[in-house]
Amino acid sequence: AQYEHTVGVTDTGCEIFTLSPKKLDRPGLPA
Repeated sequence: AQYEHTVGVTDTGCEIFTLSPKKLDRPGLPA
């Protein structure tokens, strides 16, 4: 799963990921 400049669904709703996937340490999302 790659989240870069895209919208990801999290436990708190939808968040827009505009950063590097390596900096996206969010629970619930596959690394």
